[in-house]
Amino acid sequence: MPTSIVLLCPPTDGRYLATALSVHNPRLGVVTASTATELESAMERADSGTRLIGFLTGVVVPPTILGRLAGPAYNFHPAPPVYPGKHPLAFALYDRATCYGATAHEMTARTDSGPIIGTVGFSVPENASVDWLRDQAYAATIRLFLLLSQQLATFDGPLPRADLSWGERRCSQRAFDAMRALPPDLDPAECERRVTAFNNRTGNGQPFVTLHGRRFVLEG
Repeated sequence: MPTSIVLLCPPTDGRYLATALSVHNPRLGVVTASTATELESAMERADSGTRLIGFLTGVVVPPTILGRLAGPAYNFHPAPPVYPGKHPLAFALYDRATCYGATAHEMTARTDSGPIIGTVGFSVPENASVDWLRDQAYAATIRLFLLLSQQLATFDGPLPRADLSWGERRCSQRAFDAMRALPPDLDPAECERRVTAFNNRTGNGQPFVTLHGRRFVLEG
């Protein structure tokens, strides 16, 4: 079974996830990292018994680190396979998806594209808010981690793969930015739909219209 696990996750999740793994393998050494620098430092001490797990991380693990591992690294993505990429929530809201969930998969050089090892799902009510969907996706990702925690903590080899495929549309930053750029002649219903889905209300994430060389950004 694995001798150590490097958890690449937000600091607030590290202790809880480490405990969930240690329940199944008390001798397991668990190291948490939340940044690329911390990951590199943790991986310097990796050996043939080390497994890497990403959980809700924005850090892209480079192939040089993946190549140091004896087996696959795994990632927990807070969306179903049909929504790979950085902005799954926005595209699910835009699609008015009636179901959503979380996906666990092997890490590869290309994010959210490796073989899938498990999913969980839930129904989405009509007119669900982005906050509701985000909270439920987080809960689903936790639930999926707990379902797979025993295998992750005790299996020596690769975990069994599911007969599932990723969706063809990438919910990338580029695709997100393209959808928040509102044409001046956009249909009112389509405009409202995009504003609802593609407004993260922080930084440079708001929808905008460009008129006569000037950009007008939605507030609120």
